[in-house]
Amino acid sequence: MKVLIAVPVGEGGGLSPTWSLKLPNLLKYIPGDYEIQVIKGFTVDVAREFSVKIAKQKKAEYLFFLDSDVVPDKDDTILQLISWKLPVVCGVYRLKRVDAQVFPFSINKWDYQKNNYRYLVPEDIPKNWRLIPIDGGGLGICLIDMAVFNDIVEPYFKCQLYPWNTPPGALSEVPSFFKKLIAKSIETYADLTITASH
Repeated sequence: MKVLIAVPVGEGGGLSPTWSLKLPNLLKYIPGDYEIQVIKGFTVDVAREFSVKIAKQKKAEYLFFLDSDVVPDKDDTILQLISWKLPVVCGVYRLKRVDAQVFPFSINKWDYQKNNYRYLVPEDIPKNWRLIPIDGGGLGICLIDMAVFNDIVEPYFKCQLYPWNTPPGALSEVPSFFKKLIAKSIETYADLTITASH
């Protein structure tokens, strides 16, 4: 088994000392081969597209996105996500801006009445559940089985303006990816025990 760890670095961003110190601990728990690819100088959607191409070239079985501004709390994050053996499973990172009405993590539910995403609220989370189905999640800590990219079409990720994203009307590549998965009935999940700062 091989995992490509893709690290998109935002425009003008870099790797923080906290992130850099955490990475070696994460690598200790990967059950197989891995490669790390830091991708700088592109918008996040282009960086994610490029990551898929690299993962295919390297014949990786999994693509793990770990954004440069996301620091997992647990050292065995990648191992835990792999152990689910799911097509797409995200960890959850704390939102930079937390509204008291919103579950304080980066997972979304599709609101059919408003025809857009909304953040989950506490009532959406079943008690004592660790793994929950989601309609969207933060790609900054997300494991994707490479077989997924055989079932959806390019571009896999495309930044678009979404009014639900904070600040209102911010760009996000997340909905374009998850909408493609939903259209192909590819189930996506979040492991609520895999948390990270953002």
